[in-house]
Amino acid sequence: MTTLPSFNEVLKLILFGRLSLEIRVGRNWFTLRDEDLEMAGLLLVRPDWKTGRSDRPGLMPVIQHIESQVTGFRVEGHAPAIDNLSDVYDGLRERLAPSKLFCREDRQWKLTAFKSPPKKY
Repeated sequence: MTTLPSFNEVLKLILFGRLSLEIRVGRNWFTLRDEDLEMAGLLLVRPDWKTGRSDRPGLMPVIQHIESQVTGFRVEGHAPAIDNLSDVYDGLRERLAPSKLFCREDRQWKLTAFKSPPKKY
C-alpha cells in the first residue's frame, strides 16, 4: 500500500532537499531529493517576467512527479493530490527563485543550482 506524503514531508523536501538542474530534450528540469522523497519537474524560463532594474528572467516551476522510494507512492502531473498544493508551489518558487538560480556569465544569464543551497537552521 502506498502512503501519501504529508505536507510537512513535502515542505521539508523543498527546503532541505538536494537540488539538481538538467536539460532533458531541450527543456530545463529541476529535481529535489532527500532520504525519502523526490520531486521533479519543468523549470520554465520566463523572459517576460523580468522585475525591477535587473534583466534577469523569471522562472516558473511545474511539478511533473513526486515519489517515495520508501512507501512506493508516486503521483504525476502539475497538480498532485497533496495537501496545501498552493503552499507547496509557494515554497518551490522561493527555493527556485531567479535570484538564487541565475548567475551572470559572459553577459548572459546561466542557470545554476549552486546559489540555492538547502536552508540551514
